[in-house]
Amino acid sequence: MKLTGTKTEIEYRERLISSQNKLFKDANFRRLLEVLKANNSDIKTAYIIRHTPDQSEDIFRVLVNGASVNLIELDRLDESIEPIFECMSVVEYKKGLSKQSMIQLAVALELANDHC
Repeated sequence: MKLTGTKTEIEYRERLISSQNKLFKDANFRRLLEVLKANNSDIKTAYIIRHTPDQSEDIFRVLVNGASVNLIELDRLDESIEPIFECMSVVEYKKGLSKQSMIQLAVALELANDHC
């Protein structure tokens, strides 16, 4: 997908950069970062492309190194419960995405590629 610098793309870029900064620096994201590090070697970039807070858990979709999307479910009430982790390719993740989600993913991929 070709990015053109629209307002939507700029907003996504700002949110994604903020998500990466929070992930690596904010103590509230410590468990998520631990799960990512335990399941990925040498993380250079990690952008939270989707966060779904549920009643008792948080579900995250994180683009890691521009190569894979990690789906992680963390129990919000009991940290001793083992996180649920799934990894998929970007190609696999793209299937069935809405146009807005495709734009967000394209921005995240561009950020990851610019970082390398």
